Amino acid sequence: LAYIDLLSLQIAADGSNSRIRSAMGVRTLQWNYDQKSIVANLKLIYSNPEDSCTAWQRFIRTGPLAVLPLSSDQASLSWSSDDQFASKLMDMSETEFVDSLNRALCDQSSQNVVTNSTLDLMDTFFENVCNVKNRLSAIVPPTVVGVEKRFAIPLSLVQPAHYVDHRVALIGDSAHRIHPLAGQGVNLGYADVEELANVIESAMMAGCDIGSMLHLREYETRRQREVIPIAFGCDALNKLYKYKFSPIVLARSLGVNFIEKSPFLKVRLHQKVKQTNEWLYF
Repeated sequence: LAYIDLLSLQIAADGSNSRIRSAMGVRTLQWNYDQKSIVANLKLIYSNPEDSCTAWQRFIRTGPLAVLPLSSDQASLSWSSDDQFASKLMDMSETEFVDSLNRALCDQSSQNVVTNSTLDLMDTFFENVCNVKNRLSAIVPPTVVGVEKRFAIPLSLVQPAHYVDHRVALIGDSAHRIHPLAGQGVNLGYADVEELANVIESAMMAGCDIGSMLHLREYETRRQREVIPIAFGCDALNKLYKYKFSPIVLARSLGVNFIEKSPFLKVRLHQKVKQTNEWLYF
């Protein structure tokens, strides 16, 4: 059996307000989004059972809303909004919350008429010229019939300049915290664990000190190359979807629709996201 001297390396997994990171004295870039994410477990009914493997996300006026499948009739919810609306959602009864969530999943009243007309023309072009069907028009969101374990989590970005120090390594929210709109926070944490385990194994196989900066720097470099673009990409998307200016709404909608219509771009994007971790939670 392999034996690791736990005194050789301290692994910090104590959350975004990590005391260990503070003790390291590392400079940290961070800001609050003045938003909360309402997270909960949902009970769902699907009009088409095949859609039970589909993750749903809408960018509505209150903020990004995502429903991530767990099983054939269970899903997890992440609904981001400003602090005032989040408090209102938390004060609702279960029935009121379920009704509000179902309305948010289906409501089309706040959509921009000009943008929708332009997207319809784009759909027609792709269908007639490129023979690409508008698959999304046939998809019906699930119906929420129950909710449990509702919590409100304050949202912030946290990005320390370093993930390691002598005999210390940060993982998960201790090392980075991002906006949840892409659902990548847990994937990045899993990837931290996998990468650090690989670095420790390599050091042990070479008979080296697992707490030395020589090996820990490899972990930091590999993880920051992946985490930083995702963290600031999510931050940029969050800012982009706050704009209500019609030309910006049209431009972002056309961009997303173009990706949906392009098999090549969808495959490349999926491959890039999946590189985060082989245990992808998406």
